[in-house]
Amino acid sequence: NIMKNMIKKVVLTFILVTSTFQISSCERKYCERLIIDAAYETGIITVDDLKSIAYYCNNYDLKEKSEPDFDLIPMEKLSLYNKYRIKRAYLYHNDIIDNGNISNIVSFKYYGTYNGWAAVDVWDDILCHDILLDPHYVIGGVDFYNHTYIELYKID
Repeated sequence: NIMKNMIKKVVLTFILVTSTFQISSCERKYCERLIIDAAYETGIITVDDLKSIAYYCNNYDLKEKSEPDFDLIPMEKLSLYNKYRIKRAYLYHNDIIDNGNISNIVSFKYYGTYNGWAAVDVWDDILCHDILLDPHYVIGGVDFYNHTYIELYKID
C-alpha cells in the first residue's frame, strides 16, 4: 500500500512537471505576440491585411455591416484549440499565468488570421487596464475607429 501511494505520487509529479513544461514551451514557441503597429512595420501584415482587420474591428458590434470598398480578406474560423492557445499566451505574456486562468479572460474579439498570425483584442479581469479608446487611429494609412489594443499571435 505504501509502495502504491509512492508510485502514484511519483507518476502525478511527473505528469505535472511535464505538462507544465509543455505548456511553457508551447507558449514561447508557438504563440509569439506583436502589437498591430509592429506587425505592420516589420512586414508581417500588409496594408491589405490592415484594411481587413480594420473592417472587422470597426464593424465588430454592428448588426448591419457596411460593404467594404476594397477586396475584403475572408475571415477564417479560429479553432477552439488556437483560441485556447492565444488566451494562454496572453496570460503568459502579461505575466499573469501564475495568478490567473482562462476564466479571467473577459473579452476576446477575433479579426481574422493573416500570414499565420491571428489578430485579436483580448482583455482580462486581473490586470488594471487603463483603457484608452482612441476614436481615430491610423496605421499604414488605414483608419481604425474606437481602437483599443489589437495584437497578433503566431498560431502556425
